[in-house]
Amino acid sequence: MLLSLSGGGLGYFYGHSISCNKAQYDAKEYADALELEVVALLNRFRLIPKVVKFHKGFVQSLNQPDADNIQRTNIELERIARQSGLAAAYIMDLQGNTIAASNWNQTSSFVGKNYGIRPYFQQAKAGQTGHYVAIGITSRKLGYYIAEPISDNNHQIGVFVVKIALSDLFRDLNNHIDVTLFDNDGIAFLSSRQEWLYRPLNSLSAEALDRLKQARKYEGSDFSPLPIYPVEEISDIYRRVHIGDNNPQAYVSHRTRLAGPGWTLETYLPLETYRGSIFLYALLGFLIVLSLGLLFYIMYVRESYRAQKLAAAIRDPLTGTFTRLYMNESVPALLATHERHPEGGLSLFVLDIDNFKTINDQHGHVIGDDVLRYVGEHLLHHVRASDITIRYGGDEFMMFMPGIGIEDAQVLAERIRANITQQGLSVGDHMVNVTISIGVAEHIHGETIQEFMRRADKQLYKAKENGRNQVCANCS
Repeated sequence: MLLSLSGGGLGYFYGHSISCNKAQYDAKEYADALELEVVALLNRFRLIPKVVKFHKGFVQSLNQPDADNIQRTNIELERIARQSGLAAAYIMDLQGNTIAASNWNQTSSFVGKNYGIRPYFQQAKAGQTGHYVAIGITSRKLGYYIAEPISDNNHQIGVFVVKIALSDLFRDLNNHIDVTLFDNDGIAFLSSRQEWLYRPLNSLSAEALDRLKQARKYEGSDFSPLPIYPVEEISDIYRRVHIGDNNPQAYVSHRTRLAGPGWTLETYLPLETYRGSIFLYALLGFLIVLSLGLLFYIMYVRESYRAQKLAAAIRDPLTGTFTRLYMNESVPALLATHERHPEGGLSLFVLDIDNFKTINDQHGHVIGDDVLRYVGEHLLHHVRASDITIRYGGDEFMMFMPGIGIEDAQVLAERIRANITQQGLSVGDHMVNVTISIGVAEHIHGETIQEFMRRADKQLYKAKENGRNQVCANCS
């Protein structure tokens, strides 16, 4: 009996220690996967405002805001938002008035609205990149806003803004874990618990409340603090907390600081979930083997889930080409190598499918997906192991080719264009004619990736202006 009691006591304390460590481990595993999900979403759209703000039509609309210029800009913004998956894209003058927007033809259009109170506008007006998460004043939907100043001849004339929808984050959570994203003020703007939304971790100062209300950031919230009470700081990232005002429960939380937007991601795992294992260690020693087997199985499933998430973040599932996230990680190394050895050359194709919207309208989006796959297969067929082929967004692709100069790149681009055009895509008893336009540029020593992509993109626009279905490398 004494030995049994001693074994039960040892099993209890050992099980308690194991359970706490397991909760911390699981909290970190979930946090790592969720952090990857958030970063992947933001990186997908990060470069759009930096590149698109140079659109000459936007500058013209700000300088000459007549009806024709505004309408052309509305349509272009609508195209950009649709193809890239943005919630909205719009242009503001220096007074904060929205002169054109991607939702110009909707009842909740931003056109004519003044958002000058928003910090992202004020930051961009000051010549910086504006970042802000808030509920839309007009749409009443949560979004992450990125704003860039628009200049003409070194004089700022307006602001370009994109809104990223955050509603798809955290959809595939296990039901026993709670996750919350906090902004820089410590306010929960995204959470697995609806009752936590737009509430701070701690009471806000009068100054902070006034600032939030003036910006109309989370309009309608009373900003009452969350019922989360610290119990023990295990480390800088782990702590035990009690959640709930009545009969609070014990949780282990993991805190992750997201470097880019400055948000804080917290995951909460209830300790109650692990208490059963404590008694199993004390009373049913023979189940240890089974418990370990289940643990390894859970670890395998989690690792498979993480691997699938990582693969989805790197490879576009439709075309098999790389994603923009992979581009952000790999292309800087290509540019650094070329800076050290510029004699080898480094060329870039920027291409998209001509009249892709017409193909979707005439044949449907299923055939549109077939066309994207068809183009992706052809591009991958022509690349070497060292080349990087990327689906940049919508029907736009990029190909980074180290060791190839502008002349050889132009020849290769023409071969790809001709091959895609000549074969066509067989759909049932008829063919879908597919053509592409390609802009080609060679990296210049000292040039940034944004400047490099911008030059190739300008050549793509030249190819389209010249009638499409052609390659432009030095078009003027």
